[in-house]
Amino acid sequence: MKKYYLTITLTFLTNSLLASIIYVNKNATGSNNGSSWQNAYTDLQLGIAQSMFGDEIWVAAAVYKPTTGTSTLITFSVKNGTKLYGGFNGTETLLSQRNFDLNATILSGEIGAGTSNDNSKTILYFNGVANQTRVDGFTVTAAYNSNDYGGGAKSIDSSPTIANCKFNGNYSTSGGGAINHSGSGILTLDSCVFDGNVANTYGGGALRLYAGSVNITNCYFKSNQSNTYGGAIFFYSAVVNIDRCIFAGNICQSSGSAISFGDVGTVNLSNSLLVGNFANQSGVIDGPTFSNSSPHTILNCTIAQNKDVNSGGSSYACAVALNNEASISNSIIYGNSSPIQVLSTGLNFSNSITQAATSSATGTNILYVNPQFILPGNVNSAPFELAGLNYQLNLLSPGIDAGANGIVVGNVDLIGNNRIHNNTVDLGAYESSFCNSTNGFTTTAPYSICGGNSISLTVDNGVQFLWSNGNTTNSINISSPGTYSVTFVDQNNCVGTLSANVLSYTTPTPSIIFSGGNLSCGNFQSYQWFFNGNAINGAVNSMHVPLEGYGNYAVTVSNVGGCVGNSSYCLSPVQLVASGPTTFCSGGSVNLSVTDGTSFVWSTGSLSSSIAVNTSGNYSVNAFNNVAGCSLTLSQNVVVNPLPIASITFDGNTLNSSNASTYQWNFNGTPISGANTQNYNPNPTGNGLYTVTLTNSFGCEATSTAFNLSNIGIEDLERQALELFPNPTDQHLTILGYAGIVRIYNQLGQCILTSSVNSTLDVSLLPSGMYFVKCNNEVLPFMKR
Repeated sequence: MKKYYLTITLTFLTNSLLASIIYVNKNATGSNNGSSWQNAYTDLQLGIAQSMFGDEIWVAAAVYKPTTGTSTLITFSVKNGTKLYGGFNGTETLLSQRNFDLNATILSGEIGAGTSNDNSKTILYFNGVANQTRVDGFTVTAAYNSNDYGGGAKSIDSSPTIANCKFNGNYSTSGGGAINHSGSGILTLDSCVFDGNVANTYGGGALRLYAGSVNITNCYFKSNQSNTYGGAIFFYSAVVNIDRCIFAGNICQSSGSAISFGDVGTVNLSNSLLVGNFANQSGVIDGPTFSNSSPHTILNCTIAQNKDVNSGGSSYACAVALNNEASISNSIIYGNSSPIQVLSTGLNFSNSITQAATSSATGTNILYVNPQFILPGNVNSAPFELAGLNYQLNLLSPGIDAGANGIVVGNVDLIGNNRIHNNTVDLGAYESSFCNSTNGFTTTAPYSICGGNSISLTVDNGVQFLWSNGNTTNSINISSPGTYSVTFVDQNNCVGTLSANVLSYTTPTPSIIFSGGNLSCGNFQSYQWFFNGNAINGAVNSMHVPLEGYGNYAVTVSNVGGCVGNSSYCLSPVQLVASGPTTFCSGGSVNLSVTDGTSFVWSTGSLSSSIAVNTSGNYSVNAFNNVAGCSLTLSQNVVVNPLPIASITFDGNTLNSSNASTYQWNFNGTPISGANTQNYNPNPTGNGLYTVTLTNSFGCEATSTAFNLSNIGIEDLERQALELFPNPTDQHLTILGYAGIVRIYNQLGQCILTSSVNSTLDVSLLPSGMYFVKCNNEVLPFMKR
């Protein structure tokens, strides 16, 4: 016998010494042998396969599926003595460093094409494992078991611990949408959330417990649903211990919106809250009312505002139905829609609050009064969850100090407060601290979302929290306007309730303008002016006289929501000066110069103090002044207008000009009086050189090239004998058929040379261009090369 015990001891010690940590990270890029975060397995199944008794498997945040294939029967089968821990970011060296709320590690049954009926039937599987087996810090979701018990997990003859896990959106057609436990063994559930799980035929939207024992502590059952019995839990032939749990918003199409059980088995419910659950027939806790050997107990629980549709259709319709061996103590069963709050003639009912004339159970120290919850829900709104509600007792509640100390289970209430305060236990799930907290938020109103950025609301020196959005931390980040409230317990064990009306505002955008010797920035709620980085004492108005001199001025403003904006301005003596008009006609230019600057950077890239501009555009310069110690950006817009396009055509009778705003016709370089229209009849003036001077809408002027008109009247025949050659020429011009005075005109009609010739004229000194020779009344063009 001694040798036998020694063998067991040595085996246990050997397994403990050999225990190791196996790392799993879906995104690991190392050797993937599970030896470290860098070399972690990328497949959880590999980590489980390599584990031995006592090993810990650390799993980094990601989504892990039982298979990469399509078989719906493959599960994560947890080995005996193996501990699976999720919630890591992949850098931790200690288990205590993980954050499973922040680092979601998801075990998903979504292996198919997106429809539920091709999902994994069961995700976690325990078969014959002992109590050293643990799954901790995971989210289990999307199981769809269409022909068996247990969706999210199945435990057979096993004693695993499942802690800090979330079971969301799992389904089982037979029962136990989240977990099915059967056979021997002790299942332990600690600090888990069961949300939106569904069971069909045999009940237990979240849990179906068949035989064995189950210990459930600090868990939240919400919005689970069963089409038969037990919206959250159904059990048969099992011992179920439930402490410090919440059941809210669960739905049952039959009876037992929160808990239902058969005629074999025992439930011990303590320090728990059951509110807002909905049954299509009757009851929030539904068990057989006839005598048997199962002494069920309900201690320090609050069961309130649960609804059942058919409560008025049966004389047995009740909120809580238990057998004659059961007992209810230190509890509040109040405000449920059933006509009978507790149904049992022999049940031991004591030191509790219920409603007058609605209980068939008799007992001692029963108060038929309003328990005065701080902020209860509305039974007609069921199903509802707990967010935004508060079922703690008001300071004037008759449930304070009204219980029996000798039957208290545990030393803390639902939210972790010391269970007995002020010498006598309170009724219900909560222990009142008898004082109102005066603590507030760490920031004061107004509570504003500025420019789309989120804000944080933090309770000052709080210990326990329940926000209207369901959060249970000391602070929440808010990105949408609305009213947010929190109920909290402070460091002195006092209860407080805070509310903040959060509004959304745009971020103020001041713009500083210097005008009339003043700096101004627009209209806002508050102002503070600065000079060279230092606040100016008393400068708290929208306008400031810059008596401090040249330098860098800034202003910080806030609007009615407390949102802050700022702007800066360099007050400097530098100026941008134009040498002339900044709007002119093509061919002109203007100089832009900076005065009182010490260094310059123009938008053109120039670093000089001035630039010459002959094209349109906005020209800016960043100019630094040593006295001001800052740079000022100045700009000047320059507009260069185009010249009109001047041209002449002749249709046989009329000279026609291109379009313009004004016109002036010229003959042989001299303006023709009254010739101010777009068309001109040359008959009165005769043959010769015609030009037209145009002005466009910008006031810009241009003159056309000369048009030589030589075909008017009988003179045409005589002029055929007059010839110029060579044409073009670069030295001399010979005039055939003429001797006498010759005048040469440029294209503007100006006479530039008068000479007496017999036949040859020297034009070598003339610049290159088009010219016109006039002999008496004959005008002929020539080109000087």
